[in-house]
Amino acid sequence: MDLKRSHRLETVTLSICIPDAFMRAIESDSIESDETPFSQSTRTPRLSRDTAGHLWHRLLQAALDIGNPGIVLIDQVNRDNNLGGIEHMRACNPCGEQYLPDYGACDLGSINLALLVRQPFTRAAHVDLGTLCRLAHVAVRALDNVIELTLWPLEQQEREARRARRVGVGVTGLADALIMLGLRYDRQAGRNAAATMLRTLRNAAYVSSVQLAIERGAFPLFDAEQLLSPPHAASRLPRFIRRLIARHGLRNSLLLAIAPAGTISLAMADNVSSGIEPVFAPQTHRRIAMPDNTFVVRAVDDHALRCLRARRPGVDELPEGWCDVSTLRATDHLRMVAALQPLIDSGISKTIHLDRTTSIEELDRLLRSAWRSGLKGVSVFRAGTSRDAVLCDARQSTR
Repeated sequence: MDLKRSHRLETVTLSICIPDAFMRAIESDSIESDETPFSQSTRTPRLSRDTAGHLWHRLLQAALDIGNPGIVLIDQVNRDNNLGGIEHMRACNPCGEQYLPDYGACDLGSINLALLVRQPFTRAAHVDLGTLCRLAHVAVRALDNVIELTLWPLEQQEREARRARRVGVGVTGLADALIMLGLRYDRQAGRNAAATMLRTLRNAAYVSSVQLAIERGAFPLFDAEQLLSPPHAASRLPRFIRRLIARHGLRNSLLLAIAPAGTISLAMADNVSSGIEPVFAPQTHRRIAMPDNTFVVRAVDDHALRCLRARRPGVDELPEGWCDVSTLRATDHLRMVAALQPLIDSGISKTIHLDRTTSIEELDRLLRSAWRSGLKGVSVFRAGTSRDAVLCDARQSTR
């Protein structure tokens, strides 16, 4: 928790695996449990409330001061894992969307939801769910092909990839899609629409993996009874998909992960909102490092806003469904993740933005709520804590 304060790992994203035992210790006198973030066979020592509280306080203060560490609620990760009966997760990739065993590797791709909104900024605006299903089919097949075509540096990596065939179909542009639909990110209607899109993606991805299993064979570790049993993510699939899996198998053990998608969202998708993050601002000033160690600043407009102005020249006001980081509460971020996590078999990369006045007590309540809500991980960022922020709100930089 102190490494980044000394600037030795200033640009490294850090997270801490926290088991249920630790969280319960914060709220009770003391506990003794078999649960541990490191090994199923190693018993955690008796953990007093005072010891847990001291560590928790240090974590909260570091998160407020420097935005790290994030937390990984590792027991929920292992409960939800479709392969939870045969493997035990101990870590995740840096952004938290893919939990991996030893020698595991990410195989991710994102579908741009903003491109699927038809008749945007009208009362008839809707998402083309049929096209989303077709794109899911293409994405699953493409990511499965990556496993076959990759030249693996280590034999152990290839063996792990082929035996489980993990892929991570995700989305980007969610917040822009909601704006184009006239729905606010911080309202229940917006969360319901987001869940409908993700549920459609999940179901289509699993059906596509069944089709690939018929064509190419199931992943070597496939065990229908184990995979479909609660509390694994696949147990929440609609009954007809579970029946298809039981009958024909599944090509990929896990299929969904929401990556940050920052670079592709900017460079390849016309600056749509990244992953499931809210829009940062109508216009941002982006700080870009140059080869000579200098920096240049470029102004970048949000995709949805630019689309609106192209359709309605001369319109300056923000659209009806507009909201951005400056107007969202921390609980609004958390509620969106809570609405979508049950639909994602792996993880979600999501940063909860805090305002400058957020206290340790408020952050404490927020992270405890994340644990109680069954989330798998949380990272936070408080405005003004990063000396070298890549983005800033153009409205603030001109004040």
